[in-house]
Amino acid sequence: MALLQTSVEADDIITIRTVQGVEIIAKFVSESSSSIKVNKPLVITGTTSIAETGITKALFGPLSNTMATLDDIEINSINILCANATDEGIATQYTSQVS
Repeated sequence: MALLQTSVEADDIITIRTVQGVEIIAKFVSESSSSIKVNKPLVITGTTSIAETGITKALFGPLSNTMATLDDIEINSINILCANATDEGIATQYTSQVS
């Protein structure tokens, strides 16, 4: 069963929404029937819009406040509500954040 709603390749930026309501943005590594493996995951803690331009800015936070920096992690499919390619503007912001 494919968890991703669209076709993605390694290093594409994806968004995962968990059943707990957490929105995770990360680089896609691989997918299996039981999990999605990602690299450098961050949590979206909120968004804000810039009135003059209408651009949405994402507010990023760590996946965990007590873990060391995360590289590759696997997110179990039982915790995934949906997963898809990330909006291009948000993906660009994410890339700047983790570079």
